[in-house]
Amino acid sequence: MRPLTLSCVLLFALFAEGAERLTSKPAPKRTEPLLLKVGQELATGPTQKQRVRLENGTLLFVNAGSHVLASEPGAISLSKGEVYAETNRGLRIKAPGRDVLIKGGHVRVRVEGTGSAVAVTRGSALLNPEQTLSAGWSVNAKNDKQPLPRASHLLDWTQELHAGSPLVPASSYAGGSLQARDANGQEAKISLRKLHLDVHIEDGFARTTIDQTYFNHESSQREAIFYFPLPPDASLSHFVMYVEGERMEAGMVDRDHGRNVYETIRNANRDPALLEWLDGSTFKMRIFPLEPRMEKRLILSYTQKLPTLYGQTQYRFPAGHSLQQVEHWSCAVNVANGQKVRWQSPSHKFQETNEAGLCLWAEGKNARTDRDLVLLLEQPVLPDEPRFAQTKLDGAEYFMMRYQPKLDAPAVRPDRNWLILFESSGDRDPLLARTQVEIVRHLLQQAEPGDTFLIATAGTRVRFHNDKPMSLTPENLASGIAFLEKAHLIGALDLGAALDAYRPHVTQGRETMLVHLGSGVAALGSPQIPTLVKKLPAGAQYVGVGVGRRWNRAFMRAAAEATGGYFTQINPDEPIAWRSFDLAAT
Repeated sequence: MRPLTLSCVLLFALFAEGAERLTSKPAPKRTEPLLLKVGQELATGPTQKQRVRLENGTLLFVNAGSHVLASEPGAISLSKGEVYAETNRGLRIKAPGRDVLIKGGHVRVRVEGTGSAVAVTRGSALLNPEQTLSAGWSVNAKNDKQPLPRASHLLDWTQELHAGSPLVPASSYAGGSLQARDANGQEAKISLRKLHLDVHIEDGFARTTIDQTYFNHESSQREAIFYFPLPPDASLSHFVMYVEGERMEAGMVDRDHGRNVYETIRNANRDPALLEWLDGSTFKMRIFPLEPRMEKRLILSYTQKLPTLYGQTQYRFPAGHSLQQVEHWSCAVNVANGQKVRWQSPSHKFQETNEAGLCLWAEGKNARTDRDLVLLLEQPVLPDEPRFAQTKLDGAEYFMMRYQPKLDAPAVRPDRNWLILFESSGDRDPLLARTQVEIVRHLLQQAEPGDTFLIATAGTRVRFHNDKPMSLTPENLASGIAFLEKAHLIGALDLGAALDAYRPHVTQGRETMLVHLGSGVAALGSPQIPTLVKKLPAGAQYVGVGVGRRWNRAFMRAAAEATGGYFTQINPDEPIAWRSFDLAAT
């Protein structure tokens, strides 16, 4: 045997030393749920929700205002409120007018008056008297059977309970942050005098303008830095700074170029209006000078698509600011064509004004900035009537029609074959890879017990976890996740070869879902979208999940449209478990 050369030894040493950078980031430890033992009971308050585990391993989500008793092994009694159970080992739920037996699946039970409603999102449940309810169906307290709405809509109250340890720590700049220091690095005394939010909502989109005025209490000028992280799926419109009453529009540059330009302007003792894009969705504005005992006014605008489902739209402005109190806070909301829109705000007290449409106003003195501003809008859904809208933008006119047909739900959802295409190329850093792993884990946990799955990693080459689709058991899923966690993040992505490799694995007699996680940016082979779309396995529905800020939206959209599939984007700083649950429900 030839001895290893020195260069080979060094190569192996470097590989071992950087091994943690070549695989996914370790999974964060999640807080263990409360253990509810036989004989114990749990009562939640009007605003309290709880995540508990029973002694047989069943995970139980308990809504506010509920009362649960662990009456015997593998059984609970629900006297009021609502629970959502995820079990692989079986569970009996005794509720008013109901005796629900779950052999394996996910079921919601809610007390309604003297009876109980049941909804099944995975598996099936046996109801008395000998009535089987399959996934996708529900019965109300009167025993009327009807198809379920989207599970993430039905179980929206579990969202905060689904959220585990975040992959990315919460931004310290949430709601905005102004950091001002003197030449010695000491924090300057700056106050937030005014903070006004102007929100315009129209056809599922919101434009938010933040108008804020700061005051420098120091007797000398200061230099400050303003940070602001945009919400997911938001685009920055403009940033304005007022200098001696003159409006200055900010230009946007990347970090390195911005630093050089800033120093040049600062040396000339002029006020720069320069906005830097740091990373992800965080922007940075350097402000010089903050004049002594004078105000500085900043205006920032961004546009975002709002989550809308079944006629309900939610708007949220994040809480938090480095200056935790504002002398005068106000918010104006205008909802275009909102005459018939019902609204509520669980966070702030709004009043309707007498202007046309739906106009809301709220204000406060010496207000804290520690609560998200949440506004819920509900518009009647008319399934058989089209809706029209038109607008003007940049000199062009746009016309839109929305039509929601009434579709019949299948009696039983057919078994599915899940083909997981996991990008493991060198452009996937450990954080992005961990995000992809967690999406796969949570997505397949929501699949039906009779489904099958097959996992492959794609880079320069394609590596399969198994030679054929496997049954979706907890043991097989754990093995597949371990395979992904060990995947090395190296090489370039040959997307066309990866799509070709999946062609033989489309299972006849089953719905085949090709779930693609990564960027969708082909570095090897043809990057042409029509060429890649033609390589999609015949008979498979494509589900594209762009993970990270850099993703090929055009390809994923084209692939989804060509196969009747779906595409979305999920970022590491979002609640991965809930986004995956919503993806499965969609």
